[in-house]
This record gives sequence, structure tokens and C-alpha cells, in this order.
Amino acid sequence: MKNRSSLRALGALLLLLTLLLGACAQTAPGAQGTVTDGLGREVALGAVPQKIVSLTPANTEILCALGLEERLVAVDDYSNYPGAVAELEKIGAFNEPNIERIAALKPDLILAGDKLQKDAIDRLAQLGLTVAATEVSGVDAIPDSILLVGKLTGAESEAKALADSFAARVSALRERYKGLGESERPTAYWALSYGEFGDYTAGAGAFPTEMIEIAGGLSVSREMPVPWPMYSLEQLTLDDPDFIFLPIDPAFAADFVGLEPYASLTAVKEGRVVFIDPDASSRPGPRLADALEAIAKALHPEG
Repeated sequence: MKNRSSLRALGALLLLLTLLLGACAQTAPGAQGTVTDGLGREVALGAVPQKIVSLTPANTEILCALGLEERLVAVDDYSNYPGAVAELEKIGAFNEPNIERIAALKPDLILAGDKLQKDAIDRLAQLGLTVAATEVSGVDAIPDSILLVGKLTGAESEAKALADSFAARVSALRERYKGLGESERPTAYWALSYGEFGDYTAGAGAFPTEMIEIAGGLSVSREMPVPWPMYSLEQLTLDDPDFIFLPIDPAFAADFVGLEPYASLTAVKEGRVVFIDPDASSRPGPRLADALEAIAKALHPEG
């Protein structure tokens, strides 16, 4: 009897261990296949990464919005939001990340930008590091970027919630203004730079051009064939846009509104120069929805 009871106890223990091991096998971070990144590269998924390096401000903001800031070990020189990332090690500019310094950190995952960082991506991959290009170039693709970061980091549920929220905010603006004809849309000019720095603006394929349209406006430079063209001052004077958006600190307002020919524009004379956060409005991350709503509010103060 004693031996039989012992055998039953042993059998129960083995069954319990089997169930526990099965549960661990289901929940422990391990091999999860591959995902295709923004450059069409296959990136293998392994254990949930605990040491992450971000090579772009947008990736940094997405990671932090997903609650993963504690896993960040280093960021690019221009990552400045949220404020806590200021304490992290900096690994170089967007176009010149320090490959040796990144490799020395031995990260589990590196999140990179787009084709502009292709050389750095290739060099990091050659060192055996896991690197994924996750940045996108259109407003509607930002949720996909968020979902990809979530998949790579094991934060899929958080990423889905964030992506859905972003998409809903963009969709609400599109729906609100989709019925406006061209003549009903306020015209706008995006003053990326001006004066001695050149009159650069946003053309076809640039985020600001798309955002102005989503927000119920019409960019005067929308037909320029490149994303960031130099704009003719003569043409700007002829356009005389209803609004001018300045993605700079308001402290520099006087530099623009007091300088000719800008001072003669109707938007300047009637106080329709709008200051937009330069980071939120240029980075393909969660805060772009904030910039979109700010643009819409300026163009349509009535709601």
C-alpha cells in the first residue's frame, strides 16, 4: 500500500511538473519567427529584448509611449522626448550613428529609421546585431510602425491600443473635413525656414503637406515635386496664404513677422501665423496626432 501511495504521489508530482513546464514554455520569451521591417528585411524574433537602442527620435517616442523606457540603454543625439531620455547615452546623429559605441552596448534590439540609415543598418547587421527599420513616411502608416515596434519588443497589446487611438484621431479629422471643396479650404504655407536660411517648405510627400490636407486646409506648395523644396518668395507673395505655420519656438516670432516680404503677407498682418511644435509635427510617432489636431484647430477655430 505504501509503495502504491508513493507511486501515486510521484505520478501526481510528475503531472504537476509537466503542466508547469508547459505553462512556462507558453509564456517564456523565446523564438517567435520573423517579421518584415520597413526595408523589406526579415528580422528574427527571439527573447523579448531587454536592452534597446533607438537610432531615431520617432522610435524613441514610440518606445516610451509603449511604456518601454526602462529598456532603453541609448538613443540618437536628437531624441529629447519624453524628458527622461536626456539621461540616456547618446550614440550619434541620425545620419551618422556611432557603430562602435552601439556595438559595445551589446543591445538585444536596435530600432532604426528608413533607407536614409541603410548603411548603418547593414553595418550593424554584419556585426550580428538585431536591427530593424521601423520608420514610415506617411501619416496613415504610423499605426503600422507602432505595431511593428510592439511586435519586436513583445508589447503587442500596448501597441495595438496606441495604434488604434492614433488611427481613430486621424480618421475623425478626415471625416470632419472630407466634404470641403477646394475653395472652402483655408490656404496655408509651412515655413520650415526663412530669411538667410532659405525659404524651405513642405512639398509633395512631406508630412506637413499631408497634415494640412487632413486638417481641412490646402497647402500652397502641395504641387512642388520634392518633399522639402526651396520656395520662391515671389510665388509666396502671389499665393498670399490665409495661414502661415511656423514649426519653431514662438520666441523667434519677431524674426519672421518683422522681415520683408513676410511682414506684408495677409496672414502676418491679420495675426494668422501659427506656431507648431517642430518635433511633434515632423516625427512619425504618436505626437503627430497632437500636431494634426493643433493644425485643424488653427484652420477651423469654429470647430
